[in-house]
Amino acid sequence: VWLIALDRESGRERRMARLSLIGSFCGCAALDSSRVLIWTREDESSAALFADYRKTTGLDRLCYLYDLEEQQYYYVRDPRLAGALPEGVIACRVTGREQLLVLDPHGDEAEKEKCFRNRRWLGDDVNDNVWLCPLFFSFFATFKSNVEMKRFARYMNIIPMEWTLENYEFTLNNAAAPFMNMVVNSFIVSIATVVLVLVISSMSAYAYERLEFRGKEKLFWALFGLSMIPSVVSLVPQYYLYDALGWTNELICLITPYLGNVFYIFLLRNFMHGIPKDLDESARIDGANDFVIYSRIVIPCMVPAMMVVALFSFTGSWNDLMWPSLAMTSPNKLTLTSGIRLINDSYGGRYERTLAACMLAMIPTVLLFLVARKYFLQGLQLSAAVKG
Repeated sequence: VWLIALDRESGRERRMARLSLIGSFCGCAALDSSRVLIWTREDESSAALFADYRKTTGLDRLCYLYDLEEQQYYYVRDPRLAGALPEGVIACRVTGREQLLVLDPHGDEAEKEKCFRNRRWLGDDVNDNVWLCPLFFSFFATFKSNVEMKRFARYMNIIPMEWTLENYEFTLNNAAAPFMNMVVNSFIVSIATVVLVLVISSMSAYAYERLEFRGKEKLFWALFGLSMIPSVVSLVPQYYLYDALGWTNELICLITPYLGNVFYIFLLRNFMHGIPKDLDESARIDGANDFVIYSRIVIPCMVPAMMVVALFSFTGSWNDLMWPSLAMTSPNKLTLTSGIRLINDSYGGRYERTLAACMLAMIPTVLLFLVARKYFLQGLQLSAAVKG
């Protein structure tokens, strides 16, 4: 298959590429000036490959996305595109952003819903899944005894020879490092941080995007520039400030440092930019003030982006290690990350106990992502929809 990109005004050839694809060419659809979707179907030389592909996916055609700029192509796994007709794929721009409209997509509503909910997160290639190896090793290590862990260099066994729950029992019942207190403290800090960040960031984004005041852009970009300073630089002054306020060793000192995150304001402001201001003007004609517009019009349209901010702020607060380790000294006030560090420092030779605490600490964030991944994927698109 030969691809030729022509200049729209002069008709001259801009670039040309020759592709070797599996199967015979059956259609294509240009998405923009550099990317094109290509479909192929079975021929005599690829009958065996297409037979395996048909058993796995239920589709009769292969779909490729070729990028002329990068000069490489990718397989399209989404059956809504792979099963669509070339003439039924239309590239368009909605609210200034590129969108892909698929007419008469493959499958019924149940299949589309199943396809959306079961997005693959493991790669096809073995190299894509190397990151799972330390996770599997840590998980199985939590069921090993200390003797077996120390003899790992001799046996080189990942699966325990003798399974034991001693490490989990020690972690949950250790009075010197009360694990359940750490879990409660982490939830209090993370949830409070999420709620306050959403309120402050959304109000700030509304003010910078919708309100008019002198020096608005200069102030915003000045704050954005200050956020580039590494947080570790301010740890010592921050500690002296909270010590002067009498907040050290209190949970409030773990919540307040992250409330004014300029990145969240920037994210929400960009998302809010896609919400038409005609809605605000219509509401003002009906007598609505700024708070009513913010709470009843803007916020419902920003749910996907706010879910992304909630996920980022929750995981950031949950996984924070440096500041809780510096500001908290009482074992009963520690969060999980600083508490795991305490367990590791106290029982340095018992790595299986530290790994057991790490496995337990991962559960809430993994469950949060599995529950909210739909909003996470939607929010990353940074697009707003208006129903009329």
